[in-house]
Parts: sequence; C-alpha cells; structure tokens
Amino acid sequence: MDITERAEMLAQARELIDWLEKHPDVPVDKFEATHYPRGESDAEQLAEIQAISESTGLPITTALGCEPKEDDHKYVHRGERYGSVYYETCAIPREAMARHRALYSYSDCVEPESVTASAAVAL
Repeated sequence: MDITERAEMLAQARELIDWLEKHPDVPVDKFEATHYPRGESDAEQLAEIQAISESTGLPITTALGCEPKEDDHKYVHRGERYGSVYYETCAIPREAMARHRALYSYSDCVEPESVTASAAVAL
C-alpha cells in the first residue's frame, strides 16, 4: 500500500467513525484493524513485523502474549490497544497455516444434530 492508498484508507476509517457517531443506535462492540505482511516466506513476514516493532518501540509477541521462540508455530503479532480499539500486525507461519487447513479439512464431513427451537431456547 502506498502513501496515497494509506491516506485514503485512514480517511475512510474517519468517515466510518463519523457515521457511527451520527447513528448511536447502531451497536459497536469493538473496533479492530489488522495488517498481514505479504512476504513470500516466514522470514520476510517476520522481518516486516520486526521493522514495525522497531519503528514503534513495541515488542513482538505470540497470540498468547508470550515472547516468540524461533521454532514457534503460533501467530506472531504486535498490537496496540486503546480501550476497545485495537491495531495489530500478524503473521501466520506457513507450517501453522498448513496445520490449520489440515485440521479443518474434515469440517464439511461432520454434521451436528439439528437443534430444535425449544432446545435452542434452553441454551
């Protein structure tokens, strides 16, 4: 994203905030923005996150808030929170994504039993 596209996106975010302020009846639970590095390799993606970390002074952590290890197969991200508003940059290592896809490759093969309307109310 170049500087012009970035400026347009931030202007659109301000427009959304203005619209939400004009419509207080519209529920908003949280407001999040996530950036996913577009590098071809895990190393390129991590390098981008490290550059962001260096420019902002924020440490890199895993999704669990731990300092990442070299062989970590979890998300690597750094975020900044302002109350219920949150920005993060996140890279998902290729092996972690492959594990995720394998885990969910059977998701269409299992059908849960139907929940009747009266049973749903009891939940």
